[in-house]
Amino acid sequence: MFKNLFVLLTFITVLACGSKPRVLLDEDTSTLKPSKQHEVIAKDVVSILQNYSYKKVAPSDSISQIVFDNLIKSLDEGKYYFTQADIDDMSQFRNNISQDMAKGDLSSAFYIFNKFNQRAIECLEYALKQIDAAHDFSKEEKYVSFRDKLDWFKSDQELKDHWRKRIKFDLLSLKLTSAEGKDESAKHKETLKKRYSNLLSQVKKTNSNDAFQYIMAAYTDAIDPHTTYYNPAFAQRFNEDMSNTLEGIGARLQLENDMVTIKEIIAGGPAYKDKTLKIDDRIIAVAQGDGEFEDIIGWRLDAAVSKN
Repeated sequence: MFKNLFVLLTFITVLACGSKPRVLLDEDTSTLKPSKQHEVIAKDVVSILQNYSYKKVAPSDSISQIVFDNLIKSLDEGKYYFTQADIDDMSQFRNNISQDMAKGDLSSAFYIFNKFNQRAIECLEYALKQIDAAHDFSKEEKYVSFRDKLDWFKSDQELKDHWRKRIKFDLLSLKLTSAEGKDESAKHKETLKKRYSNLLSQVKKTNSNDAFQYIMAAYTDAIDPHTTYYNPAFAQRFNEDMSNTLEGIGARLQLENDMVTIKEIIAGGPAYKDKTLKIDDRIIAVAQGDGEFEDIIGWRLDAAVSKN
């Protein structure tokens, strides 16, 4: 039965859903918008999980709250980008996002994703400016790299101050790798410029299919953590993972604090046999053969893996 449903979803005729969207998304070319196909797929996925899954969970206020929290967490788990004002603004959709998806209305979900994209671009552009700014390394300051247990930023100024401290921390970390008495500040600044320019470039390349993947994963996880939605690219990767052929270093990777982190060593794989890599080790640069190492801090996980 589920195979037939999957085929139905794959070859469904794309039709307009007809319902009035909750949010009128900006016509600006940088604003991501759901396609008609996205709307139809969302509507059908919600229907399938409501009528054919073993739980048969209908869209509701309580489900919407979980979907909302899942989406916010997946976008900004470390609380680097959103302010409390952003969260307050987006919370207007907290109780109805799943009901909207049942109608094929993805406007509020895309509004949230666009808000994240906007904030990410602003923060990264500000970070790039801070690389050439003067920093007083003799001044004692506190920097928290992963803010998941803290409150959202109370203001734009507090947000900017975090990113100023982040760049200062990055510069100091690189400075500590230099030989004593050797000034490599110019090299360190260039390293950071490449790192943050690459991250900014990746954010700007985000498309509506990426947004749809985040949104649908937030919904399916709210219904059942063992159920998820995969767009074609993610589905291909999943099928490769399930084909019993392990390639690469033989480890499960996860992005934490903008760094690729080893979360599991696959028994029998290269990393398992080599014994060098350990759980929670961080991969900060990659190289091919005797080539020069390339900094991958801030890269998307799929981009970092493909570079490997």
